[in-house]
Amino acid sequence: MNNSSAFVPIKWDKYFDEQFYTKQGTSIFVAENAKQKGPVVIALHGAGLAAVSFAHLAKYLKNRLTFVAFDFRGHGYSKIPAKNVDLSVDKLIKETLEVVMFTLEKYPRKSIILMGHSMGGAIASKTAKFLLDNLPQLASRLKGLILIDSLESIALESIPLMKKLLQSRSKAFYSV
Repeated sequence: MNNSSAFVPIKWDKYFDEQFYTKQGTSIFVAENAKQKGPVVIALHGAGLAAVSFAHLAKYLKNRLTFVAFDFRGHGYSKIPAKNVDLSVDKLIKETLEVVMFTLEKYPRKSIILMGHSMGGAIASKTAKFLLDNLPQLASRLKGLILIDSLESIALESIPLMKKLLQSRSKAFYSV
């Protein structure tokens, strides 16, 4: 850990090519495959983490596919502050759907894969179900679901406990 008084967050642009924000303030990072090969993986981080937790993976995989990661509300570079943030499952699914819509519009010919770690895995699975049940025309572009270290019931039960954790955590990290 850096002991200097100046905190310098990880430079996201060492790993991702672009950053976007939704109207609500969700930060989206894109590591784009230059040859437009492969699908788009949309990565959902775990509670208390951030999109940059996928930085090395994004940089590695961009030779094979396009990698999109975003910061859930109150996490990372999100413009939605951690204090009193609504981390309900419905809000997190809605936020994920906004990122999915952004991705489908940005890459109209590509299929997508949702990948989630821990809490992100629980939200990814619920988002995939919502797409399948309610938006079959969009769900047809969903080609996969990857869950990493995710026990849905435990991840979802821990969401309310994350508010306090988020308020005490840094918005960025010293190193990957």
